[in-house]
Amino acid sequence: MRTFTWDYRNRLVGVTDQFGTMATSTVSYIYDVLDRRIAKSVNGSGTQFVYDGDNVILEFNGTTIPSMRYLQGLGVDQTLAQEGNGQTSWMLTDHLGTVRDLVNNSGSVVNHFTYNSFGQVLNSTAGGVDTRYKYMGREFDAETGLYYYRARYFDASVGKFIGQDPIGFSAGDSNLYRYVGNSPLMATDPSGKVKIELVFKGASQLCNEYKYSESQFGSTSIMLGIIHSLSKRAKTWTLINGNKSKLMPVPLRLYCTTKPLPNR
Repeated sequence: MRTFTWDYRNRLVGVTDQFGTMATSTVSYIYDVLDRRIAKSVNGSGTQFVYDGDNVILEFNGTTIPSMRYLQGLGVDQTLAQEGNGQTSWMLTDHLGTVRDLVNNSGSVVNHFTYNSFGQVLNSTAGGVDTRYKYMGREFDAETGLYYYRARYFDASVGKFIGQDPIGFSAGDSNLYRYVGNSPLMATDPSGKVKIELVFKGASQLCNEYKYSESQFGSTSIMLGIIHSLSKRAKTWTLINGNKSKLMPVPLRLYCTTKPLPNR
């Protein structure tokens, strides 16, 4: 039997697994005033987290020496690398930000992860090199099998949150437990409150100054960018037909692929 405990601010603070009357696993969580999870204890063994904004940059295991360091990107949930236990691993992600591969400094893949559509880990190739950041770049708690999505926790085995959306129906879903409207390949939810749909834009190359001409791509292809994370600055880019336009906000995470154009 599993028992969940929430505090007065609707934050999960404890998970207890029992067999009969005996507790087999006890997990507790501590949050700061910004509702960030800054510590957890698993059967008496504690881990503390240091944040830079919304992202964890350091982990401690009861000592003053960091047990793990993280290199973060410009956006939320864009962990680029981790360093700990004498190893440095770089994270390769897909369009959702899900970590698919861990690569060492030599460029060799040291672990490859496969998931189902809702983020349940189906297989990994090397148990010795792991990361707590997996599906959509969110933190996976191996002790409970849940993902920490900041405002609440997500159970990938059933594809639902275990708690109601704290902003209620304002998120636009009548089912307060549903994950990204049951569209896990087309949306993310880094806050645990509101889904963010992926936006598809056809343009030459939505990055930096966006100055690419048709001659660079040829007349038979166009770049399709999948915009994931957004910043607050506006940029001007040049479309293949030479027209200029603006995008506001500008994507921080961009994934491009080449697709053939219809016959002219």
